[in-house]
Amino acid sequence: MEATRRDRKGPQILDKYGALLSTPGARGFIVAGFLARMPLSMRGLGCVLMLVALTGSYGLAGAVAATLTLSQALTAPWLGRLADRHGQRRLLVFSLAAHSSGILLLVLAAQVSAPAWTLFPAAGLSGAAALPVGSLVRARWAGLVGGMPALGTAFALESVIDEAVFVVGPVLVTALAVGVAPAAGLLGPLVFAVVGSLSLAIQGNTEPGPLSEPRPAGRLAVLSSGLLVLILSCVALGIVLSVIDLGMVAFAR
Repeated sequence: MEATRRDRKGPQILDKYGALLSTPGARGFIVAGFLARMPLSMRGLGCVLMLVALTGSYGLAGAVAATLTLSQALTAPWLGRLADRHGQRRLLVFSLAAHSSGILLLVLAAQVSAPAWTLFPAAGLSGAAALPVGSLVRARWAGLVGGMPALGTAFALESVIDEAVFVVGPVLVTALAVGVAPAAGLLGPLVFAVVGSLSLAIQGNTEPGPLSEPRPAGRLAVLSSGLLVLILSCVALGIVLSVIDLGMVAFAR
């Protein structure tokens, strides 16, 4: 009896995903969002691999990668708010230009053996301008199927895509940095960012409109106890993942 129920549940879940993927415009921003999110799992490790290969210093590589990641974490909520207020397309183009400039400067500084301090401003710029693409895609889902049961299925699909990104990305960036050239560890993710972000920007039919509501008065939401616990948990998880990135490279070497 229980086995029969499980057998019936499988096709029902697949039917839900099939119906979701048939939503007009959904497939386009799913693919674009996947490509634009690939650098999330590639940039930090690619930065470490490149700098270790070019400088031989794990300490410098870890510090620069940390600068890139922390700057992204600090500006992501602000960039997300800008996208909500002014629309995604304009912000995608401007942030992509700044992010690309930072990555290219970082690669150039490493290639020409520039002073170590020059790596940090370039890493900070590239990280600070990296858009939280997952949030932009989820906002599009909310605009398409918001208020419907399908929204839960859409967010479940987004979680699967996030996991796929963090499975494929590290393998791909290691192959690029080790098998092609050290600089490919950052230039490869940049290609994904450019293609995915521009593809997302041109899909205006699914872009949610700017929000005109004024900012609510009172205490900042980030100061709420529940959100603080969530932030601390994510910080701890981020530390673990970052240590693994650097530690595995050093251990394997």
